[in-house]
Amino acid sequence: ALALLDSLTQSLFLDMFGDALASDERTPMGKLVSEFRYGTSEKSGNAGFPTLRIPNVASGSLDLSELKTVSVEAAEFERLRLLCGDLLFVRTNGNPDYVGRCAVFKPTDVENSGFDSSEFIYASYLIRARLKGSDISPIVLQHYLSEGEGRRALRARCKTSAGQYNINTEGLGAIPIPRFPLPLQQTFATRIAAIEALKATHRRALAALDALFASLQQRAFTGAL
Repeated sequence: ALALLDSLTQSLFLDMFGDALASDERTPMGKLVSEFRYGTSEKSGNAGFPTLRIPNVASGSLDLSELKTVSVEAAEFERLRLLCGDLLFVRTNGNPDYVGRCAVFKPTDVENSGFDSSEFIYASYLIRARLKGSDISPIVLQHYLSEGEGRRALRARCKTSAGQYNINTEGLGAIPIPRFPLPLQQTFATRIAAIEALKATHRRALAALDALFASLQQRAFTGAL
């Protein structure tokens, strides 16, 4: 079911934005972004602010199963604090498929984490892109850069060094972005929210089944069945 919903998202994007993708009109991503910023290089510890890292940036969403905390000074926290709509990009990895992987930060995605959604920051192997104005929705941009033409454009700007693949702020800023019609962007974001709600329901069911299986397995090994 989750795989089918992912396919539905991809099909919906192509169906709604086919004309924009076919057009030659493009804008460098840097002109749509007010700021690119790298994250903190401070190490995690037992206290501090909830800090998103590479494992937390799943394909198109945030995975909070391995959430760490990092202590930073107040000024650094203000520079790195995540706001709704911020895009997080994986900037380096040994697997080229992971480089450039991105997700949109939304407070609703972290409200069950046990931390205040206004206190999230991010680590050094991630780049934050904060969009300016309303020319493009972060949801639309994230989906464009995750598949097809957008993913190929991002991958072409990756560099390799010592077995690591990297993307920097200059490379991200140079990616050509189609001009997606604003009304369609709004409709797409609404439909994606409905799909994500369905996916969240399936993930909760999957987690419950995994917990049930683990419980049955333990009881079987201890002879309690």
